[in-house]
Amino acid sequence: KIGLDIDSSVDVAKQIPDLQMSVVAEYTSNDIPPSFFEDVHDRNLQWHQEMMDEFRPALAKKFGERYTSLPRYDQDLVAMGTIDALVWAGGLSVGSILLNSMNVLYSAYGQGQIGKDF
Repeated sequence: KIGLDIDSSVDVAKQIPDLQMSVVAEYTSNDIPPSFFEDVHDRNLQWHQEMMDEFRPALAKKFGERYTSLPRYDQDLVAMGTIDALVWAGGLSVGSILLNSMNVLYSAYGQGQIGKDF
């Protein structure tokens, strides 16, 4: 939102951890045949394409001619790099840190520490 004035939906935010895990699984599995990941790979490409369609106009608005004067291939590289930077910011640990933090807050221990009306 801050950098490109794009509102992201909760659905998109929920898709990011799945995307991360599927990419990690796809590219680190030596024992699983590539055909196993074909559908996953196609879905990831489709998701990236949808995000790029949303990011291109935002990048053009933010950077004006500096962006729009680039060849389309370079515009796509900038859009893809921006998306990847947002998807992978913090790596895979962000989701687990948030989950564990919420678990502590709402566990018996957390309620005892911060009170039930937190």
